[in-house]
Amino acid sequence: MLSCKTFFQTYVSPKMKTLVIVLTPLLLLPLIFNGAEARAGYCVLLMTIFWLTSALPEAVTSLLPIVLFPLLDILSTSEVCALYIKQSNIVFFGGVVLALGVERSNLHRRIALRVILTFGTNPRWLMLGFMSVSMSLSLWISNSGVTAMLIPIVNAVVDELFHDSMDVEMGANSLASQHSSIVTLQETGQPTKQCSRSNDIKQKVKVPFLIAVSYAASLGGTGTLIGSGAPLAFKGIFEE
Repeated sequence: MLSCKTFFQTYVSPKMKTLVIVLTPLLLLPLIFNGAEARAGYCVLLMTIFWLTSALPEAVTSLLPIVLFPLLDILSTSEVCALYIKQSNIVFFGGVVLALGVERSNLHRRIALRVILTFGTNPRWLMLGFMSVSMSLSLWISNSGVTAMLIPIVNAVVDELFHDSMDVEMGANSLASQHSSIVTLQETGQPTKQCSRSNDIKQKVKVPFLIAVSYAASLGGTGTLIGSGAPLAFKGIFEE
């Protein structure tokens, strides 16, 4: 289901966007005569409509308060601009750039592969390795970004671990003894015991790995200011 913004971006013509740019300020104009609160609401509604309809580029819409707030006597130009370049915003911007650099260079994949080589294929040690990677990356990248980057790697590693563990558990002799029964069940069109058993083992191994990576990312996100949004918000509130 398309969101409102996606719908306007896809189906609204440039001529309609021009009408939105011209008519929206005029239709909302009565608000500016009802006090400072109404004038601030005028700016909020105007920016909301421009953002939803994509009538103006998002960068232009985000800079409208620099023009509108001093013009409508809500805040001075220096006060508005100071809010755009707060220290916490610059730190957040730096964290985003750092995250893009890590993703572009595939550093997270290299770290994950090094963890596998270091900790081996034992599920317990490998889980510890993935948790340490998740916590380390989450110090510099957002929690959701770290989890999204590591989930495909975890899925691929667990799939490989599943095959290895089955080979070790069953052994060559066991696999040979079950081959005839598996072929018989496949010919009758019924699901094999090996398939159901393999899916159960895969699920039991995969779920703890995914949970561990997610929680480790949340823990690591509290270590630095750019690790997540909460430390940045706390820093801004504490300073004020």
